[in-house]
Amino acid sequence: MRKIFVGLLCLFGFLSASAQKKQPFQIGQFLPSAIDGDLSEWPTLVDAAPEGPWSYQLGQDDLNLYVAVRVADPALQLAAVRNGILFSMLAERKNQQDAVLLFPHPDREVKRAIQSQDFGSPTDVKSELISRSRGYFARGFRAVPDGILSLQNHYGVKAVAKIEDDVLYYEAVLPKALLQRDSGQLIQLKIGIYDGFSLLQLPKAASTRAAMQRSPYAVKRGNSGKDRPTMEVWLETTIN
Repeated sequence: MRKIFVGLLCLFGFLSASAQKKQPFQIGQFLPSAIDGDLSEWPTLVDAAPEGPWSYQLGQDDLNLYVAVRVADPALQLAAVRNGILFSMLAERKNQQDAVLLFPHPDREVKRAIQSQDFGSPTDVKSELISRSRGYFARGFRAVPDGILSLQNHYGVKAVAKIEDDVLYYEAVLPKALLQRDSGQLIQLKIGIYDGFSLLQLPKAASTRAAMQRSPYAVKRGNSGKDRPTMEVWLETTIN
């Protein structure tokens, strides 16, 4: 089990996402009955890449923005539950931070503990990483302190991830009042599977990446974009 975990981790831990062009995207009116990871009521999800390893969709009502992600590829699932599914809104002003929400978000102690345990299958590892995530990583939202946000919070932020029939499902809600933007303003959103390194660009993260690349477990990849999975999409859209 350890070899499977380390092998998949190293494969996606140091890969940066392929460069993505901004895509125009229209967010339709949609109100899910519950935020529970059941995406059956959602409109058809959009493939992030032609090969279709994962897909996404957005919806909105008067008060909230909704996000759905479906990940079919097993290795991308592991990257997602270990590092998080990323939602980000690009800041429009220099004195603002990009708004970022990450979930699942297991801490380092949890990751180390799980890596040293034996599990019956990779699916069990993924489910354990989800269940032991103690909160969301949130940054750049209006009135929300940066850092770890409790799963039970009074800001109206909620995200759920689950493994079902060997597929990872993710669903989230974000109140529009937390997003620093004007109604109808053209904004840039990023949705993706966080690579574990690029979000903050801290020296510690850079040194960790270098150590992983020197590891005997590291998988050497070519520089060609076609060798790299599509890990994120950039969308240009408006929120009413």
